[in-house]
Parts: sequence; C-alpha cells; structure tokens
Amino acid sequence: MVVFYQACLIRLIDELNIKDCPCSQNKQCHATHLEPLIESLTESLIFINEQYKDFFDLESNLPRTCEDYHRANIQKRIKEILQNLIQISISDRLLHVMLHPLMDFVQQKKAAYSFNDKRFLYQWLQHLENNWMFVFDANDSSVEFCKQLIEWNLNSLETIDFFIDFITEKYQLEDTKEDQLQVLRYFQKCFKQHVVVNKTGYQINKPSLKETLINWVVQEIIYIESTCHINDRNELITQPDDSTEKVKTNLSVAQLGCFIRLCIDSGIFPEKKKKQLITVFAENFSTTNRDNLSYGSLKNHQYHPENSAVDKLKSIVFKQLKLLQENNF
Repeated sequence: MVVFYQACLIRLIDELNIKDCPCSQNKQCHATHLEPLIESLTESLIFINEQYKDFFDLESNLPRTCEDYHRANIQKRIKEILQNLIQISISDRLLHVMLHPLMDFVQQKKAAYSFNDKRFLYQWLQHLENNWMFVFDANDSSVEFCKQLIEWNLNSLETIDFFIDFITEKYQLEDTKEDQLQVLRYFQKCFKQHVVVNKTGYQINKPSLKETLINWVVQEIIYIESTCHINDRNELITQPDDSTEKVKTNLSVAQLGCFIRLCIDSGIFPEKKKKQLITVFAENFSTTNRDNLSYGSLKNHQYHPENSAVDKLKSIVFKQLKLLQENNF
C-alpha cells in the first residue's frame, strides 16, 4: 500500500504541475487552486517517506516540482561553498570532483532524479559544509582525500578517472619497478583500511568506489610484476647518452616542464605525441642545474607547473612577442 500511494501521489503531483488551465487567468488560477493542492500532496508524500522508510521506494523519481525546489536550494548552497573556497588553494580538477554530483543536478544532466539521488546529494552537501578541513590540495594530502571520497562512496566515472590518473602519475614517477610496486601497495593498503559509510553510493547499481579502486590497483600490480616494460622505459629515459652531447637550456627543470605544456596546449606539438615529446626533451636536453633529466620529473612539472615557472615563461613569451612585433632578427 505504501508503494501504491507513493506512486499515485508522485503521478498526481506531476500531472497537476504541468496542467494548463483553459481560462484567461491561467497563471493566477494555477497559483490559487493548483499550487496549494500540489503542496498538500507533497506534504503527504513526505509524511509517507518519514513514517515508512523501510517500504518507501528510493529508486522512484522525484515529482518534477520537488526536483525544481531542491535544485534551487542546492544551487544556493553551492554558491556559499564556493565563497568559502575563495581563500583556499585548490586545483580546478579537484574542485570538479568534489562538486560534480551537485553541479550535475543543478544543470539537470539526467532526465530524472530519484529519491536516492536527493538523499545522497544532501548528505554529501552537508558533509562539505561541515568539514572545511576536508578541502585541501590532493598532492599534499592524498591519503585524506582518498579516505573522504571512499567513505562517502562517490563512485562516479569522474571520481574513478581522477583517482586512476592521480595514482598512475604518482607511481610512474618512480624509477624502478620495486619502487612503483611499493607505491601501488601503499595505496592498496589505504583503500582496504577505509570503511564505507554510505554503502548505497552515488551510483546505486554500481560497485563501490573502494571496490573499484582496489581491483584497479591489483591489476596494475599484476601487470608490473609480470613485465619490465614500465621499469625498462624509465631506465631508458633516465640513462645518459654519452655518445651525444646534450643541448643545455637556461631554463630550470620546472620551467622546461611548463614550456613543454605550453607548446602542446598552444598547438606547436600534437597532444597525441605528448609522451614522445617529453622523452625527446629528457634524453637530449640538460638544464642550468641538472645534466640528466628524468621523464617522470618533466611529466610531473608539466601537469603541475610551479607558479614561479609560469611567471618566468610569461616574461619569456612577452619578450618573444616584442621581438616579433619589432621584427628585430
């Protein structure tokens, strides 16, 4: 009976919400007669949800009028969160991972949202509002970052992709196979230690974030243990070539990594040749303070350029632009 009345109330609320009155006072009539009825039916639906939680179908869709109400409310609270983040240094991608379930709801990315979606969104929103210390740079606090998202089971593709990129970048910075395995096993240990608070998760019918990440790390460990490909590549890249004199640049390693990123993003070199380009620079260039460059170091500085390196590249680009304008060659 609970499921029956739940479905009937949702259907009635949606029908009344889109019903057009044929009279000339359309809007006024809707506000006077239909909106109070919609509000009364919604209160009955809320009562059923609160009194019969074990029988209420969380996978059924919210009435559209309720969805619009929650969308406006969540959008307002997101703005307050962003205002609190103004003084905190946080990467754009980390910010996206934290807020993307809420932003997707505000932008109505799905055709319809369920009661389970609403429950998760409000719980995650409340967690963000109550735990400002949770907001940090993932490079400095990777363990805490893993813990928060795994506990709350934010098992979306965006979160999974972020973790995979983050862990891959971390372990590929290591020069030996043994060191790479040590990094992966460390992440594996961290994942296993975390307790999932929200077992339903953001994607209700998909494996938990914890399960997905553990399985991925295990596969990476198996792959590295069965092949020396990654280790051989790193050794090859970092091995100095005595037969060829390297080109010395006045840039530091951080500045050179930023320069490579600039060349790729501005279209000088194709994106699909990124690995090959970093390899060429690592094997054939030296900097003011380092004769032998590693692939991992250049790649890391490319993805996470230092502010001082960006400022140095800006001054160089401005100088180049001035030379071009004056045609002073």
